[in-house]
Amino acid sequence: MPTRRALAVERETGVIISVSEQFPEDGRRGGHLVVARGYETEAVPTVHFRDPSRWGQTHDRLPLSRVAASYSGRAITFEPLARWGEA
Repeated sequence: MPTRRALAVERETGVIISVSEQFPEDGRRGGHLVVARGYETEAVPTVHFRDPSRWGQTHDRLPLSRVAASYSGRAITFEPLARWGEA
């Protein structure tokens, strides 16, 4: 499951996460990279993502439970960019 730090960074910059293509819930994990770009903490927590696959062209959000089932535990995070005038 994405860490709290990764989810916090995600709100600022996006996070590249390793999941299985189409986010199966059959035990497969990783091998496909998507950009997690936000989330909702409603009754059913939802992750928003960008997926370069054909399937991803028509899907841009899934329940956190489905993302977590496919997540390999690996992610690439980015530090937020400094705004103009900030060091």
